[in-house]
Amino acid sequence: AGKLDLPISVFLILVWYTYGILFVAPYPGFTFTNSDGRVATIYSPSEKIPTLQQDDVLVQIGPVTWESYKRDARVLLFEGIQPGEIVQITVIRNGETLTIPWKFSGFDPTEFKTRFLNIWGLAFIFWFFGTAAQLLIRPKDGHQRLFIAANYLTALWLIFGSLSSFQLWESSILLHAVTWLLLPIYLHLHWVFPRPLKELPKTVWTIIYLIGSAVAAAEILQILPKSLYALAFLAALLGSIVLEGAHYIRQADQRRDVSLLATSIFVAFFPAIIFGILVAAGTAPIFAPVTLFSLPFMPLAYFYVIYRRQSGGLEVRLNRLISLYSFLIFFGTVLFSLIVPIVSLDI
Repeated sequence: AGKLDLPISVFLILVWYTYGILFVAPYPGFTFTNSDGRVATIYSPSEKIPTLQQDDVLVQIGPVTWESYKRDARVLLFEGIQPGEIVQITVIRNGETLTIPWKFSGFDPTEFKTRFLNIWGLAFIFWFFGTAAQLLIRPKDGHQRLFIAANYLTALWLIFGSLSSFQLWESSILLHAVTWLLLPIYLHLHWVFPRPLKELPKTVWTIIYLIGSAVAAAEILQILPKSLYALAFLAALLGSIVLEGAHYIRQADQRRDVSLLATSIFVAFFPAIIFGILVAAGTAPIFAPVTLFSLPFMPLAYFYVIYRRQSGGLEVRLNRLISLYSFLIFFGTVLFSLIVPIVSLDI
């Protein structure tokens, strides 16, 4: 039973934060971009005039200013507001400051559907791969432990990130902290997998993990710039790609596995990059987050490489599954990239 303590604990955290995303986070009747407070979608237009409009920039909601909300990740919006209450929302529209009497709608079926069909489900896929590795992969060595840690931490990163815009239950702070824990795990995994580039003293990795843990603790204390954690995630991603490139160059006998791993990183994140570009361009449709469902391709490929020697007759079927998944991701991304500009044409 002891070996199930970790997967059960992570699973319960995922379930609890999923409950927060779907039922506890406020349903104000509109959504906004967390980066700049711009109103993105209006689900429940107020009966009063004036009302909120798309592209309004939030300045203050009730007693909470947007500045204080962004400065302190423990500040909540709409705290204690009941459905039907009027909230005074100050916005900037076309350079003019307006105060809008907004009716707080409460639970909205359309907004619930948007939240339900979103990326939080990916967290459970990464949890599945971590648990499968813990139960099925032998021997229980450093590779297995790093793969498990990478999947569980990625699962937590996804679930905290899905709730972080509401800053509920320390989600934004935990997102930042987990990112700094992911950085050394990802770099260590790609240094030693599929075979170590070079044997390093344990002291080196101990220092790296201590630094990551110290920065994560600083995130909890909110003493770092708010956007710094994004650099940690970028470093984890780029560092992983560079290290796999080093494996490919220096370990010719491992190139089959390394090619698959490097491809998995690209396939996993290429659609997400397309999604990010569309968001930045303001042309991403509501279903754009489905592009992020390519992310599990990376743990699938890694699990395959680790588990292949134990798979026996399953290897052919695993090869077919990975090939099919890869094809569907690329086909879906290309189709998605073509359709969005076409449907956006004003004709």
